[in-house]
Amino acid sequence: MSSSRQAVHDRVVKHIAKTRFPFEDQTDWPPDYRTIVNVGNPQVGMRSGRHTHYPDIVVVDGQGRAREVAEVEMEIKPQIAPRLSIASRGAPEIPGTGVRHFFLYVPVEQREAALEFVRNYRISYAGLRTFEVGPDGTISIEPVDTPGHAKDHRST
Repeated sequence: MSSSRQAVHDRVVKHIAKTRFPFEDQTDWPPDYRTIVNVGNPQVGMRSGRHTHYPDIVVVDGQGRAREVAEVEMEIKPQIAPRLSIASRGAPEIPGTGVRHFFLYVPVEQREAALEFVRNYRISYAGLRTFEVGPDGTISIEPVDTPGHAKDHRST
């Protein structure tokens, strides 16, 4: 990834972590949850065989268990399937939904490709979101699909 594209990625990751994990007005966020951003300083990884993958965002509880996981992808392509699969499997299942507490964020122009991708690769997710960085630098997030909790289906 080019350095400018990486900079956008990292900025979007930090924005999402700050504004959506938890939402700024969320009152039911458990007090022992911590939001970890692995960008620049990987801290919380997920093992798969001999490989450890560090998702962009991992929310852990007081015992260090992953409770929510999120990835920001700049481009949907087959090569990302293994690590998105690891990230999804590393997130717990949301009771009563049959889906994992995994969120995927993609640029707005990647919306349809991302929908097809998660279905084709059978990646369980609680939310698929698009992001856009405006000319003034503001970042907006739009929900695409939320098979997890309906309360998570909101724009920021």
